[in-house]
Amino acid sequence: MRIQQLHKGSEAAAHPDRCKGRKMDYAKTKLAVAIAVLACAVATAVPAAAQQVVLPPPILVTAQSVTISNSPGDQDIHGLTFTPISHQVSYQICLRYDPSVAKKSGSAYPIKLQLCDANGHNVSSASIVLQALGVTQTSNNSPVAFDDTGNANPDFDFRYDATFEGYIFNLSTKGYGTGMYSLSFTAGADPTVHTASFAVK
Repeated sequence: MRIQQLHKGSEAAAHPDRCKGRKMDYAKTKLAVAIAVLACAVATAVPAAAQQVVLPPPILVTAQSVTISNSPGDQDIHGLTFTPISHQVSYQICLRYDPSVAKKSGSAYPIKLQLCDANGHNVSSASIVLQALGVTQTSNNSPVAFDDTGNANPDFDFRYDATFEGYIFNLSTKGYGTGMYSLSFTAGADPTVHTASFAVK
């Protein structure tokens, strides 16, 4: 791209000596004369070849199709193809009780646990909801009656306990026979159905 001055071939540039004896009829004041003389001097001092400014060629940026593959449902907006990225959450379950210690049938069994990351660090939070789904007897993998005690866990949600930074579900073992059982539950946005084992005597 080139930007060229309109006065490249002006009289002052072609004949610099004419500026010296030129009459400034249009200049009526000392300030106007000074400005006119300065402008003439600049025109004579800059060679005509230097009055051309050469800029580097423009850098063209073109939009390209970018595809991010993560899940079905690609979208195309203004020529850009992309796939929404979903951040899958995954928790480890850290039990805060001994599941091998059996409690008497009919009593409340406090299922205490924490959500942990892959390194075993506690990431439990009151903002992450844990919801119990049901109880299964381990020996025959059959579902059994499922309830909390005294409405301790409304909607079968675990109660977050800030004292130990974890969750508690007071499970009723009424009618349970001797054996091992498993409480299934979900944790926040984690799609995995987790389990917590416990024993009844």
